[in-house]
Amino acid sequence: MAVETSEDVFNKWLTKKLETFEIEDDVLATYISSVITTDDVDTDKKYVLKDIFQDMVQGVDVEALSNEILDEWSECSGKSSNALEKERAVGVFRFSSLDQVVDLESLL
Repeated sequence: MAVETSEDVFNKWLTKKLETFEIEDDVLATYISSVITTDDVDTDKKYVLKDIFQDMVQGVDVEALSNEILDEWSECSGKSSNALEKERAVGVFRFSSLDQVVDLESLL
């Protein structure tokens, strides 16, 4: 029996979520999943999601829906929501080869 990956779990959740808005489009679900699973920061992903849903769903807070989708992906993948974005905002970058954290503000 095959083990479900985090993407499998997320895709099932996403398909059900889209169905609540009467959107039964496997191509759209696949596209959204491909946007979500990239290494881009969550802010970029949120803009793409908002653009996708803006004209598709009426009477729905598109930003809240985008956040819900991003949060679900974070939960499924075990990532802290917006962790990389928060690190970039304070100027902290991780150098994995050095196994240390450098605070750029302290260098100025």
